[in-house]
Amino acid sequence: MKKARLSLDEFNSLHTKLQNGQADLDSDEELVSLENEIRDLQRSNSIMEAYIIKLSTEVTSLEANSKQAEKENEVLSTSNKQLTETLTSFKSKLIRQLGGISLPDFNERLNNENFDTFMARLKNLCVDNYSSQNEVLYNTVKQALARKPFI
Repeated sequence: MKKARLSLDEFNSLHTKLQNGQADLDSDEELVSLENEIRDLQRSNSIMEAYIIKLSTEVTSLEANSKQAEKENEVLSTSNKQLTETLTSFKSKLIRQLGGISLPDFNERLNNENFDTFMARLKNLCVDNYSSQNEVLYNTVKQALARKPFI
């Protein structure tokens, strides 16, 4: 941003003299110099105003993007909450369905805290390492899951 060559006091003094008709502009050089300075200041102000308008537009755009992101986050949060509730419900139903099944080397009763360990062990026995030794367990799980619908 450009600054005026005249101080505020000098400018006010000159302005007062011009209004009162007491100006002693000895030549047109001072007037031309002041006009040039005014044009330079106006040009500088125009550039700054354009820059401020550009920044204002960017701020408005960023605010709109932020509001849109907040709305999307709210939707995702709601969806996440619903999915968590569905998962919790499904997990509870599975615990009720499979609660009576005993797994080898798993001496705890099935509950929320050991659910993941139980399911990993069950998958290991019935899927990953299925053998005829595990057929009774497999059929027991199959019957337990067939008793009532989950969802």
